[in-house]
Amino acid sequence: MNTILFDTGQTPKTFCSPATSCWTNTPVRLQREVNKVRKRARLMNTRIGQYLSNHSFVALSVLMFSAMAAVPVGLFLTFAVVTTMMSAVVFLLFVGGLALLWVLSGIALFAVVASAIVNFMYITIFGLLNRYYPHLTKVMYG
Repeated sequence: MNTILFDTGQTPKTFCSPATSCWTNTPVRLQREVNKVRKRARLMNTRIGQYLSNHSFVALSVLMFSAMAAVPVGLFLTFAVVTTMMSAVVFLLFVGGLALLWVLSGIALFAVVASAIVNFMYITIFGLLNRYYPHLTKVMYG
């Protein structure tokens, strides 16, 4: 017997009871059920499946362990991925910082050399002018 549940007046959802077969509703649903049954049968034919079938306490323990181990393993994997991403970001910042340091050092070196050349030219030119043309560099007061 099929039971129909309504949630908030929308389209009804049907659930098949174990006594009836609802496999004839859609081919997709039938294929899913067959695949589930095949996977279950394939698992139960293995040694582990037969052992767990005969030892239900061990099967429950394995199920509980798997469910409870998922959280710490997930946290660890999340931590590992975040750490890897952060190390990559830090490496890129480090390389960018080194590049910036070299560029700024080059600019500072260029500024010092350019200033030295300009000062050398200033001193040389005014020294030559003082020596050969003293009347051009005299300051006239008064």
